[in-house]
Amino acid sequence: MSRVSPEAAFDQWIEDVQASAQLLPGVEHLESTLEHVRRSAVTEYVDREFAVARLGDLTQDWPPGAVEILEYVLRDARWPELETLLQEVRNGAEDFRHRDLARQVLEVYDEDWPGGEIYRRYREASRRASSIVVSSSDGGSPERRRNSSGSRPDAD
Repeated sequence: MSRVSPEAAFDQWIEDVQASAQLLPGVEHLESTLEHVRRSAVTEYVDREFAVARLGDLTQDWPPGAVEILEYVLRDARWPELETLLQEVRNGAEDFRHRDLARQVLEVYDEDWPGGEIYRRYREASRRASSIVVSSSDGGSPERRRNSSGSRPDAD
């Protein structure tokens, strides 16, 4: 039995996302496969140059699942060469729909990305970050986290 190359696996995961995106709305059913694509790209399981080229190809005709793949991977990777490509599409594509899709994906490069709430991975990361900000803003003191009855919320 022959072993599948990392590049072939990467391509297969992208094809799986595209096929699923065509059949069912939403991202819940895509997220586990999106995670394979993301992890293989950011951990350099596949060569970065290969991943950048393959992801860039998605902006040519924006097949089903392209936005989700690009958002999910680029939120972590934030590769400048794909940011530049997406800016070129946003500013120069003939098809206004391609410009709009590129604009949407470019939002992952912003510090605050409300669109990420649709993905479990980024929704949970956002909530963890928010709880850290709340904890650090009150000095982390249990005395400052007392409820109206005077007891700490976590006290027995």
